[in-house]
Amino acid sequence: MFKGWRQLETWQKILWLGLIVVWLVLLYLAIRPTGVAIYRVNDWSGTYFLHKFGPPERWATSSGGLVMIGEPGYFYVRPTRRFNQAEITIKWRKSSDVPLEVGVLVDRAHWQYITKPLNNPVLNNLHWPSLMNGSYCLWQRKPVYSSWQDFINNPPPASQLALYNFSWPLAITPKLDNYQAKANWQTLSGKWRGSQHLIVYVGPGESLAWRLTAVSDSVKPLTADEREIEVNIYGPDSTRIQSSRFSLEQEQVSQEIIIPSKVAAVYNIEIKASSKILFTLATKQSIFSWQNQVWPVFSPDFSWQMWTDVPELTAQTIQPTSCETINVGSQSLTIDSTYKQYHIITEDPVTEIKGRGGDIQFSGNGVFSLSSEVFNPYPRRVGRFLDKDPDINFVAANYEMPSCNEQICKASAVLPLKEAFWQPNDGYQFIIAVSGGQLSTSSPLTIEEIQVKLSGSNLWQAIEHKLQFLWLKLTR
Repeated sequence: MFKGWRQLETWQKILWLGLIVVWLVLLYLAIRPTGVAIYRVNDWSGTYFLHKFGPPERWATSSGGLVMIGEPGYFYVRPTRRFNQAEITIKWRKSSDVPLEVGVLVDRAHWQYITKPLNNPVLNNLHWPSLMNGSYCLWQRKPVYSSWQDFINNPPPASQLALYNFSWPLAITPKLDNYQAKANWQTLSGKWRGSQHLIVYVGPGESLAWRLTAVSDSVKPLTADEREIEVNIYGPDSTRIQSSRFSLEQEQVSQEIIIPSKVAAVYNIEIKASSKILFTLATKQSIFSWQNQVWPVFSPDFSWQMWTDVPELTAQTIQPTSCETINVGSQSLTIDSTYKQYHIITEDPVTEIKGRGGDIQFSGNGVFSLSSEVFNPYPRRVGRFLDKDPDINFVAANYEMPSCNEQICKASAVLPLKEAFWQPNDGYQFIIAVSGGQLSTSSPLTIEEIQVKLSGSNLWQAIEHKLQFLWLKLTR
């Protein structure tokens, strides 16, 4: 072989060496032996690895840069192998001071994302006395707690507390002296679309009792993922006490939930389902609400009403026939386009929403109820109207403020990828979320750079895992 190499012309040797170098570089890029890959982008056209910034109407595509004029925005990261986590670092112009979060898609059938904060102007400008514990921070309107642990051990009433990127483990079970359990099942009017999260009060000696009947209203056959329905029940201490998965293989499928409760308690029912699935709900409970979002579907001639404690209501529809004007307290909200979010600031602590017919999704920072006595035993999430809520005396958050100079702000968030959805040929899908409908052509979010640092097993760890796997196979 060496004799043949010596017989080659100089230009042939250079060519062969060049091909070997190219092959080694491509091999390195493919396997990433160190377990780390870093990609950067600063324009809308993207790169091979960071691509598909969309939808196009939410980006100022003519500018060439990364300028968001609508929300949320999406992009894909297409690495050459799978990784365990992604550290997303975004630099943006300081003039775009908006609530900013980044997330990764984990469930495409139900469009669920894991999100982490990058910027929260409310917390950045909250000048209450505060105390820190790592990335956790507690703001107090008037100092009461001397340490984070003291706050955790002796929390304030839920009505006085607002949270951000921090899960509160316990619901505050109210004392309802005149509560009487119902003996008969009641079927809720209308149907209820897609994923939902119910908060339910169960009295002493009463059973949590719900019936779910699912049907598809899709013209096209559902995919395997879209047929999947998952129902999780969480007990008073927020631990999952029951979980079930079933598939909508027939025209309809039903499930009954019966869980006895010796004492008064708050339960959570989490339903994960495609927005192409409609549920008929029946229950024996009289006190319940939907957390953060609800999607009722009513017949055209049905006059409906519900109540909410959200300070800012968001409404949207995917059905042209559901473009209508609804009443929100003393105000009117006109929905005249599909797939567009409409926002309105509510005027009262509890606001009535009324309409006729429709297929409209409502969302906001709070709960939705079929009763004017809105049931919300949990602390509120931090929103931009925090300073207008005199009842909030404490704010707890897992949040680090962005670093800013005179023109540019920068923040990072770490997202897990082990459970993330992988789209063939496209990779991982990420979301850039800006709450409150604050972006437009006149007030955009101008992003200077997005950096994605992927981390996973290095070459030696991968070899070790393979050897361990083979050894277990051989020794069984």
